[in-house]
Parts: sequence; C-alpha cells; structure tokens
Amino acid sequence: QINGTTGYEEAAAQGLVAGVNSAINAKKSDVKFILSRTESYIGVMIDDLVSRGAPEPYRMFTSRAEYRLLLRSDNADQRLTDKGLSFGIVGIKREKAWLSKKNSLNNLKEYVKNLKLNNMQLKTLGVNPLKNGNIPSIRNLITGNKVSLDKIIKNLKTKKSFSMDTINQVEVDIKYDIYVKRQLSDIKQFELEQQTLIPKEINFREIKGLSNESIDILNRYKPETIRQASLMPGFTSSAIFLLLYHIKNKKTKFA
Repeated sequence: QINGTTGYEEAAAQGLVAGVNSAINAKKSDVKFILSRTESYIGVMIDDLVSRGAPEPYRMFTSRAEYRLLLRSDNADQRLTDKGLSFGIVGIKREKAWLSKKNSLNNLKEYVKNLKLNNMQLKTLGVNPLKNGNIPSIRNLITGNKVSLDKIIKNLKTKKSFSMDTINQVEVDIKYDIYVKRQLSDIKQFELEQQTLIPKEINFREIKGLSNESIDILNRYKPETIRQASLMPGFTSSAIFLLLYHIKNKKTKFA
C-alpha cells in the first residue's frame, strides 16, 4: 500500500523482487534483479508504478500489458525459470523438472522443424497436397489445416516418444509463433517511435477503441509525444498503441 498498490498478489510480487535485490545487495553485488514489462506481469506492474505512479490503488490487470501474447500463463516457465536459475532463486526440485521439460521441448521442436511428410503420410492425416503439388509444412498443417500435433506424431508412428504435455505445449507455441513475432516487431517499432509527435490538431475521440477514460486523460494532459503519453497516470499501454496506430495510419489526415 505504501507503493500505491492493493491486493495480496501485488504485495507478494513486490516483496519477491525486493527480497531478491536485498539479498544481492547484502552480498555487495552490482547485479540487479529486474523484470521487464516484456517478460512478466511483475515487470508491467513495477514499470507502471515507477514511470506512471499510482493516483488510485493499483491492481494488476492483464489489460495493463501491451504484450499479452508473450505473457501467457502456459509459457511462464519458458520465460522466467532460466532467469530465476541465474539468480539462484529456483529450488533443486524445480530446476530438475524445468531442465527436463526444456530438453523435451527443444527435442520435439527440432524434430518438428526437420520433419518432412510425403503424399502417403499426408493422405493418412486426411489432408490434400497444395494446388501446386507441394506438401504443407507441419506448421501449416497445425495452423491452417487444424491438424493436431498429437495426430501427426501418432500417424507417423515415430520411434521417438514425447509426453502429451510436451506435444500440447509445442503445438500452442507453433500456433502463437507468427503472432508473437509480430508483437516482438511491434515492441521494437514502438521503442523507435517513442519520440513521435502528437499533432496538435488531433481529435482524440476519433481514435477507434480508445476508452472515454483515456480520451479524458489525453485532453487533460495534452502530451506532445508518444513518450509523454506513455508516462501519464492511468494511460494504459494498449491505449498508447491505439494512439500511435491512429497517428501512423496513412488514412489519417491532419489539416
């Protein structure tokens, strides 16, 4: 509450980061335990509190994160366990479980990457070749033809054995891959466009998808750049993207 937040999870998250850094400081180390908003919801919360403040009691909602495709519950271990290990805050049992899972994921991803199907195998899966005669990639079979990875592996009768959990996770990663890459590109582009000027003539009410609350904040503070807008109290990251998109949209014209 001193930091402007409310809720047990929020308090525990801040306590975790504070505790790790306190231990690091006690060892007289110059290293800092920092979670960015691109890799965790804790990072989103702390960045919001530091850069935007908390004019109202802060609760961590998924809508506060602009990188929600990256910050999924199913890939939390892939995002954060190795970092936890590097700081010595992951127990031995958890470390063994993660390293085993990580190895299984990497093996299956490598297997899928190198897998080439023939017409007979494609027919077994109930899929026709492409019009040009080419055989769809495994990725296209999963995303376009909606064939499950489990079905593909079972029909190929491979000698390699993969757990159902591993198969399901790799399938999810494949489905999200194109969107994640697009979001990473958005992140890079966003960082480059922090100094984008906001036209003085802009009518914030014309921005599609922008909430009335966000419109009121823009009209109240009248930021001159995207960077200034991103630091305004109560102005969410998703609102920043809507504003930036509106400014960059070629159809948008200003007198």
